[in-house]
Amino acid sequence: MEFSRSYPDASRDLRHRHLGGHANILKKLDAEIKPIVAKKCKLIASWIKRGRIRPVDPLNLFFIIWGVTEYYANFASEISVFFDGKPMPEAAYDKAVEGRGWRIVVNGCRPSGALD
Repeated sequence: MEFSRSYPDASRDLRHRHLGGHANILKKLDAEIKPIVAKKCKLIASWIKRGRIRPVDPLNLFFIIWGVTEYYANFASEISVFFDGKPMPEAAYDKAVEGRGWRIVVNGCRPSGALD
């Protein structure tokens, strides 16, 4: 989230390249990012197997985390509607960064009966 706040244009540009299927970006994702994510998915699957988190699809969990963290940059104009057409105030953004988004994801993955 901090990256998207500090570099919103970079985040938006990357999104547009992905949407356009930019060949170099897709090759880089396939060659470099996909193997890392696959390894992390195996780790998450092991947590599920040991009951550390509730059953979730590891790959979709990554998509959800990415979606939450990049939304603020990629959809800043839509967010501004909720702030009378102005950019999201720093205090509101700080509140989001302080854990509101990640808590939803993390608590949604906690095993039944686990405490916050």
